[in-house]
Amino acid sequence: PLYDGGSKVIGYIIERKPYSETGDGRWLKCNYTIVSETSFTVTALSEGDIYEFRVLAKNAFGVISAPSESTGPVTCKDEYSPPKAELDCRLHGDIVTIRAGSDLVLDAAVGGKPEPKVFWSKGDKELDPSEKISLQYTNKRAIAIIKYCDRNDSGKYTLTVKNASGVKTVSVIVKVLDSPGACEGKITVSRVTEEKCTLAWNSPLEDGGAEITHYLVERRETSRLNWAIVEAECQTLSCVATRL
Repeated sequence: PLYDGGSKVIGYIIERKPYSETGDGRWLKCNYTIVSETSFTVTALSEGDIYEFRVLAKNAFGVISAPSESTGPVTCKDEYSPPKAELDCRLHGDIVTIRAGSDLVLDAAVGGKPEPKVFWSKGDKELDPSEKISLQYTNKRAIAIIKYCDRNDSGKYTLTVKNASGVKTVSVIVKVLDSPGACEGKITVSRVTEEKCTLAWNSPLEDGGAEITHYLVERRETSRLNWAIVEAECQTLSCVATRL
C-alpha cells in the first residue's frame, strides 16, 4: 500500500469468494498465516468455478487495512500450451559423432502445460534406466546418458514430449567411431621370389563407423619379436613386399 498507517507493513491477507454479478457471497481467507511476500499461490480451488480475490495489508501494530479492489471474475482452469522440445546446441547437425568408450549425453529443454510426459527412445524402443543408461527427467529438461558407448549404440535417438495440447518430437542421429575390425579371412601370398612377394587381403567387415582410407602392412621374421613396416599407407587390397 502507499500508506502503512505509521508502522511497517508486516504481511498480507488474501481472501476469495465465488463470483456473482450482484456481489453476494462471503469472503474467505486463503492463507492462515501472514504472507510476507507480494505474491501467493491459492490452492484448493475447483476447476471450472469462477472466483474473485482481494488483498488486505497488516502492519506491525496489528492494524488491518481496507481491502483492495476485487480482481473481478477469475475462472479456475488449467493453462494449456503445446509441448516444447529443443535439443542442446551440441546435438545440432545431421550426425553427431562420438568416440567409442565415451559417454553420450542426450540433453534437451522441454516444456508445456499441463506438464508433459517425456521420454527418450532409440528406434521404436523407449530407453529404460540401467547400469549403462541414466535418465533424468524434470519439467524443464530431459537428459539421457549412455555410458561407455560402443558401435551398438549408433543409431537414431528420439525425444518425445506430449500432453493434452499435442505431441512434439526431436531426433538426433548418433555415430560411434571405433577402431576398424581385422581384415576378413586369410592373407594370400603369391609371386614369391628370393627378394619379394605379393600380399592380398579382404576388407574388414566392420569399418569402425568411417570409411577405411588405407591399410598398414607389416612383416616380422619368425626369429624376431618386433614387427617392421612394409607400407604405411597402402590404399589398395594388395601390396608387394620387397627387400626380403
